[in-house]
Amino acid sequence: MVINSRFIITPYILTILLSIFEVYAIQKKIKYYLRIRTPFIYFFLFINLIIIYPLSQRAGANQAISDIYKETSNLPKIKTIISPDIIIRSDIDNKTYLLFLVDNDFVTFFTPLNKDEKNAYPIIKRIAKRDITLIETYF
Repeated sequence: MVINSRFIITPYILTILLSIFEVYAIQKKIKYYLRIRTPFIYFFLFINLIIIYPLSQRAGANQAISDIYKETSNLPKIKTIISPDIIIRSDIDNKTYLLFLVDNDFVTFFTPLNKDEKNAYPIIKRIAKRDITLIETYF
């Protein structure tokens, strides 16, 4: 999967840099750092936790917005769904259906929007998993 939010890696890079500095400070026996080492690491972890949550929320929201649109979605496309009530074949229907969620009870999919449809919502369909006899997807 492609990560559209590159900034999400920032806290992890900072942690790696801190680890490298930690090794350097211990080898060079930097006394000031060795004195404040424990409180500094706790403070750093606390700040890291505060930063990671909003960054991951923002990354998730950006990915959800891009997955709504046909041109930018990373979700699998549905080729065929066959159940007693419905037969969906994207090649015959000339429509694109994206697989959103498969859980224990249901399969949820939707018709993505085009880029010019800004104030619209996708049409979401949900079929009971026990009713589906065939589902084919592709990327």
